[in-house]
Amino acid sequence: MRNDKTETIGIEEAVRYFRSPFRKDASKRVRGRVAVIAGSRGMSGAAALCAEAAMRSGAGLSYLILPASCLAAAEILVPEAVKLPVGEGARSCFTERDIDRVAGCCSAADAVVIGPGLGRDARTGAFVRGLLADPDFAPAACVIVTDADGLWHLGSDREEIVKITSAHPGKFVFTPHEGEAARLLGTGVGEVAAERRKSAAALFELTSGGVAVLKGSGTLVAAGGESGGACVFVNVTGNPALATGGSGDVLAGVIGGMAASAPAVEAAEGCAAARPGDCHFAENIVKYAVALHGLAGDLAAGKYGGRWPLARDIIRELGEIGKDAGQYKSLG
Repeated sequence: MRNDKTETIGIEEAVRYFRSPFRKDASKRVRGRVAVIAGSRGMSGAAALCAEAAMRSGAGLSYLILPASCLAAAEILVPEAVKLPVGEGARSCFTERDIDRVAGCCSAADAVVIGPGLGRDARTGAFVRGLLADPDFAPAACVIVTDADGLWHLGSDREEIVKITSAHPGKFVFTPHEGEAARLLGTGVGEVAAERRKSAAALFELTSGGVAVLKGSGTLVAAGGESGGACVFVNVTGNPALATGGSGDVLAGVIGGMAASAPAVEAAEGCAAARPGDCHFAENIVKYAVALHGLAGDLAAGKYGGRWPLARDIIRELGEIGKDAGQYKSLG
């Protein structure tokens, strides 16, 4: 049974998919639009890393929705993204007043990422919960990747979280580290660390049919099992160089970019179905993204050493994947 064991994510398959060319008629809109809802005063970098990673992973357009006070920094950090500032010029974070504006910006997005660098202001919590609970939010999006402070603001009330995610069944992708997972599950970090598979499966139950990623050494991906419950997959790429600020923001962007661009990718022989609407679409995209993110970290460690890579180096190394797929055969 799919949900009776922990399977390994195949790196060869992930690389094969990532190497697949785009359709010859692929314009930037065909390659997909990612809406990144991120940033607060002092954390513009998280927003920029996520938006850049989304484009490096295939998205044709990255719309960076951020508080107006973050605009100047974002213009410098990620010139390729379209910036959509909200609030007055000095506004340091999102508030409930921004829900309609942000929802309008996401109306045609093919994928949404929310959370990197949002900060933990209580006003932002009302914004996050109100936006995500709206069943009309981001109607065209195939995934809603919820990361970092986006997860923090969901809180630890299981019923409330499920009520929110059930507004978009099958679309949510949660990407917590162990601390964030403990908050979502209402337990301790030690318990999550000791029972990682069980915790990943419990996180999946909160997504209303989506996908849960429990980050850490041997990142786990939990998705729907064929007979109910969760099937859990373990990633074999990655190293401690990924344990650096911004790495998670990059992963969220990679998932969003790969999901948005999936319709533009030519069918890859030997790869699982990866088209919106296909059975297990989100699961397959997330597994590929997690494996590739880890592999980019391995390449960065090989180039700069295991102690010195930065999150931006992970983005650069994504561009190096695919030059020689044969070199990854020993990894999975």
